[in-house]
Amino acid sequence: MLRRFVALPGLVSITLNGGMSRGYANHLSEIDLTFYLYLTPDAFQAWQRGKMPVTMGITMLDGQLHDIKYLDFLDEQLATGSFRSKRSELELALTGIVRDHHCFMLGQHLAQINFLDDQIAQYDTQIGPHVAQACPQDPPSMPT
Repeated sequence: MLRRFVALPGLVSITLNGGMSRGYANHLSEIDLTFYLYLTPDAFQAWQRGKMPVTMGITMLDGQLHDIKYLDFLDEQLATGSFRSKRSELELALTGIVRDHHCFMLGQHLAQINFLDDQIAQYDTQIGPHVAQACPQDPPSMPT
Protein backbone atom coordinates (compact mmCIF):
# COMPACT_ATOMS: atom_id res chain seq x y z
CA MET A 1 0.00 0.00 0.00
CA LEU A 2 2.92 2.33 0.66
CA ARG A 3 3.93 2.25 -3.01
CA ARG A 4 0.35 3.18 -3.93
CA PHE A 5 0.43 6.18 -1.61
CA VAL A 6 3.92 7.29 -2.59
CA ALA A 7 2.92 7.18 -6.26
CA LEU A 8 0.18 9.79 -5.74
CA PRO A 9 0.82 12.80 -7.97
CA GLY A 10 1.99 15.85 -6.07
CA LEU A 11 2.46 14.02 -2.76
CA VAL A 12 4.68 15.96 -0.36
CA SER A 13 4.06 14.10 2.88
CA ILE A 14 1.75 11.78 4.76
CA THR A 15 1.00 12.19 8.44
CA LEU A 16 -0.45 9.58 10.77
CA ASN A 17 -3.07 11.06 13.08
CA GLY A 18 -5.61 9.94 15.64
CA GLY A 19 -5.26 7.22 18.24
CA MET A 20 -2.71 5.24 16.28
CA SER A 21 -0.30 8.18 16.25
CA ARG A 22 -0.78 8.65 19.98
CA GLY A 23 -0.26 4.99 20.85
CA TYR A 24 -3.73 4.13 22.12
CA ALA A 25 -5.31 2.55 19.06
CA ASN A 26 -6.73 -0.93 19.13
CA HIS A 27 -7.87 -3.47 16.52
CA LEU A 28 -11.07 -1.46 15.94
CA SER A 29 -9.30 1.84 15.26
CA GLU A 30 -9.16 3.26 11.76
CA ILE A 31 -5.90 4.53 10.33
CA ASP A 32 -6.16 8.33 10.14
CA LEU A 33 -3.95 9.70 7.35
CA THR A 34 -3.50 13.22 6.03
CA PHE A 35 -1.96 13.59 2.59
CA TYR A 36 -0.26 16.92 1.88
CA LEU A 37 -0.30 17.59 -1.85
CA TYR A 38 1.48 20.06 -4.08
CA LEU A 39 -0.82 20.40 -7.08
CA THR A 40 -2.04 23.18 -9.30
CA PRO A 41 -5.14 24.86 -7.84
CA ASP A 42 -7.31 23.25 -10.56
CA ALA A 43 -5.88 19.78 -9.91
CA PHE A 44 -6.33 20.12 -6.15
CA GLN A 45 -9.94 21.27 -6.59
CA ALA A 46 -10.56 18.26 -8.85
CA TRP A 47 -9.27 16.01 -6.06
CA GLN A 48 -11.55 17.74 -3.57
CA ARG A 49 -14.53 17.14 -5.90
CA GLY A 50 -13.91 13.40 -5.77
CA LYS A 51 -11.52 12.79 -8.67
CA MET A 52 -8.74 11.43 -6.50
CA PRO A 53 -6.89 8.14 -6.87
CA VAL A 54 -7.59 7.18 -3.24
CA THR A 55 -11.03 7.84 -1.78
CA MET A 56 -11.23 10.63 0.79
CA GLY A 57 -12.99 10.07 4.12
CA ILE A 58 -13.70 6.71 5.71
CA THR A 59 -12.70 3.97 3.30
CA MET A 60 -11.55 0.35 3.38
CA LEU A 61 -8.09 -0.27 1.87
CA ASP A 62 -6.49 -3.71 1.85
CA GLY A 63 -8.86 -4.91 4.56
CA GLN A 64 -8.11 -2.02 6.94
CA LEU A 65 -10.36 0.93 7.72
CA HIS A 66 -8.79 4.30 6.87
CA ASP A 67 -9.89 7.89 7.38
CA ILE A 68 -8.16 9.88 4.64
CA LYS A 69 -7.90 13.63 4.32
CA TYR A 70 -6.19 15.70 1.61
CA LEU A 71 -4.69 19.15 2.24
CA ASP A 72 -2.98 21.58 -0.11
CA PHE A 73 0.61 21.78 1.13
CA LEU A 74 1.23 25.34 -0.05
CA ASP A 75 -2.00 26.61 1.50
CA GLU A 76 -1.09 24.97 4.80
CA GLN A 77 2.45 26.39 4.77
CA LEU A 78 1.37 29.83 3.65
CA ALA A 79 -1.33 29.91 6.34
CA THR A 80 1.29 29.54 9.07
CA GLY A 81 3.08 32.66 7.89
CA SER A 82 6.53 31.09 7.95
CA PHE A 83 6.67 30.68 4.16
CA ARG A 84 4.74 33.71 2.93
CA SER A 85 7.84 35.46 1.66
CA LYS A 86 9.45 32.25 0.36
CA ARG A 87 6.75 30.87 -1.96
CA SER A 88 9.06 30.52 -4.98
CA GLU A 89 11.72 28.74 -2.90
CA LEU A 90 9.09 26.42 -1.46
CA GLU A 91 7.77 25.58 -4.93
CA LEU A 92 11.30 24.69 -6.08
CA ALA A 93 11.78 22.43 -3.06
CA LEU A 94 8.59 20.53 -3.86
CA THR A 95 9.53 19.41 -7.36
CA GLY A 96 11.44 16.34 -6.15
CA ILE A 97 10.60 12.75 -6.92
CA VAL A 98 10.20 9.80 -4.59
CA ARG A 99 12.54 7.15 -5.93
CA ASP A 100 12.91 3.45 -5.17
CA HIS A 101 15.45 4.06 -2.41
CA HIS A 102 12.98 6.43 -0.70
CA CYS A 103 10.37 3.65 -0.80
CA PHE A 104 12.96 1.26 0.60
CA MET A 105 13.77 3.61 3.49
CA LEU A 106 10.10 4.25 4.26
CA GLY A 107 9.52 0.49 4.24
CA GLN A 108 12.42 -0.01 6.65
CA HIS A 109 10.99 2.62 9.00
CA LEU A 110 7.57 0.97 8.90
CA ALA A 111 9.14 -2.45 9.54
CA GLN A 112 10.90 -1.01 12.61
CA ILE A 113 7.61 0.48 13.87
CA ASN A 114 5.87 -2.88 13.37
CA PHE A 115 8.68 -4.65 15.22
CA LEU A 116 8.38 -2.25 18.16
CA ASP A 117 4.58 -2.63 18.17
CA ASP A 118 5.03 -6.40 18.40
CA GLN A 119 7.51 -6.03 21.26
CA ILE A 120 5.13 -3.74 23.15
CA ALA A 121 2.36 -6.32 22.72
CA GLN A 122 4.65 -9.02 24.12
CA TYR A 123 5.48 -6.83 27.13
CA ASP A 124 1.77 -6.16 27.67
CA THR A 125 1.07 -9.90 27.57
CA GLN A 126 3.84 -10.62 30.06
CA ILE A 127 3.14 -7.73 32.45
CA GLY A 128 -0.67 -7.65 32.21
CA PRO A 129 -1.40 -10.56 34.58
CA HIS A 130 0.95 -9.12 37.22
CA VAL A 131 -0.73 -5.71 37.05
CA ALA A 132 -4.19 -7.30 37.22
CA GLN A 133 -3.17 -9.31 40.27
CA ALA A 134 -1.68 -6.28 42.04
CA CYS A 135 -4.60 -3.96 41.18
CA PRO A 136 -7.97 -5.68 41.61
CA GLN A 137 -10.74 -4.49 39.31
CA ASP A 138 -13.15 -3.64 42.14
CA PRO A 139 -11.53 -1.47 44.79
CA PRO A 140 -12.79 -2.00 48.32
CA SER A 141 -15.84 0.10 49.13
CA MET A 142 -15.53 2.97 51.56
CA PRO A 143 -17.47 2.66 54.82
CA THR A 144 -20.41 5.07 55.06
